[in-house]
Amino acid sequence: MRHFYLKKKENMIDFVDLMSCKSLGPIESEKDTDMYWCSDQWIMEPIYLGTRFQCLIDSSNKYKFLGKKKKYKLTDKFDKFSKLINELKSNDIAQNTLFEGYLTFNNDAKDVFKFLNSNHVDEKLINSSCLYITDIIYYDNRDVFNMSLFDRKKMLNKIFEDSENVKLQQGYTKDKKKIYEDIKNEFEIFLFKDLESVYKFHYTVACRIYKAPKQYFMVVMGCVVKDGKNMVVALEGGQFRQGELFKIMNVPVHGNEKRYELFRKKDEIVGKVFEFLANDRGIQEEKYLDSRFVSIREDKKIEDCIF
Repeated sequence: MRHFYLKKKENMIDFVDLMSCKSLGPIESEKDTDMYWCSDQWIMEPIYLGTRFQCLIDSSNKYKFLGKKKKYKLTDKFDKFSKLINELKSNDIAQNTLFEGYLTFNNDAKDVFKFLNSNHVDEKLINSSCLYITDIIYYDNRDVFNMSLFDRKKMLNKIFEDSENVKLQQGYTKDKKKIYEDIKNEFEIFLFKDLESVYKFHYTVACRIYKAPKQYFMVVMGCVVKDGKNMVVALEGGQFRQGELFKIMNVPVHGNEKRYELFRKKDEIVGKVFEFLANDRGIQEEKYLDSRFVSIREDKKIEDCIF
């Protein structure tokens, strides 16, 4: 059954809640990712740190901007980036078109946070800004979200040309593993997209994000035990802030063998240090993203656990 997420209002196209991808890593088994690294069916896109946007060219030829969700209003902030807007307009895009991308500031996460949380857009942000166009949802008053990604990418290549500060997102289908090894120090985020996939307005397995996980340490402040089972499914983790130990978050434990082992030792591990992997801290939320327990570290001191 076909579901329409966009609606026409007086010959105008509405904004949408953009598609989100599921996390591909960190994972326990490399073989689980073989299909993404080795298959030409999947395109790998190295993404700079930035904030996602959607751009609507309405029936009056006005350029309007929103964030990932319809409630994230960005138009007033984007109005400050006149150079970017002029470069976009140089492509002569048809009215009633909706496309998406992301805005980055020299790959700087702090500047992304500043842009999202400050009412003032300063010259530094404006001068370091660059738009990357990643997908198209509506073109010339017709939906294209049921076309394959391969066909949507071909459409984008016909509509847009790279300029100084507005660029099409680059992707790779061949030798992805080698390319990843060559450029992983320049990028933190790699998206894998199924070339045959249609656009989905929710989390989808047709688009996966891969980030090389980082190593962190926390103090065990307690154990989360699964109801009716002799297993620990998460550790209550704490870290020091200004010399005082605070609980930060629950860190999931993967694998029943580890869960049973931790349950047997749940009383004696409280107060010890454990290692976990995560995709860094969230920009706006003081928690670690996609975290997972690795092991208890007897060689580490609790003073090593600093937020």
